[in-house]
Amino acid sequence: IKFTQRLVFFNNMVFFFLWFCVLSRLLILLPLVGRKFLPGGISDFFHVVATISTLSEVLFSFSILKIRKSRIFFKIFKFLNLMFIIWVVLINYKRITRHWSYSLLIFSYSFDETINYFKFLFNLSWVNCFRKYKIFFIFPLQKFSEIVLLMLSLQFISNTNLADFIKALILFYFPYSYLALGRL
Repeated sequence: IKFTQRLVFFNNMVFFFLWFCVLSRLLILLPLVGRKFLPGGISDFFHVVATISTLSEVLFSFSILKIRKSRIFFKIFKFLNLMFIIWVVLINYKRITRHWSYSLLIFSYSFDETINYFKFLFNLSWVNCFRKYKIFFIFPLQKFSEIVLLMLSLQFISNTNLADFIKALILFYFPYSYLALGRL
């Protein structure tokens, strides 16, 4: 096995485990503490795992996997979008993390990424089939929860430039989601 294949396998194994831990932690904590206290137990872990995994996905796409340029746009937008939501919106406006859409965001991302990395680790036909069909349920949940969180953040923002940027980003979600769903 080549070194790059081992590196990709190790990367997929680590991130499968981390996303599975995020999903497990969510499914354990949500019934115990409820959605109002959930951010205290999972938000930092989710933010770090999401940041590192999407950054590694973009870096692996550029350097090792050499994916076509048309696919790179969607990976870069996914990275920038998730970083903006996590590090600008959710960190600065912690009150919106108590909303049900934050739990939905964590569930949809962790479930999606767990299945994706599991598929890359073990290329089983039923996992690949499940991965293709889950897109029609998970992808709309992700985008819906992101839009709800962005709209909730508008009521706390005092900077008009940031508010205008978020409004433009919300409008950009619809054509991007249509194009991205066609690519998936």
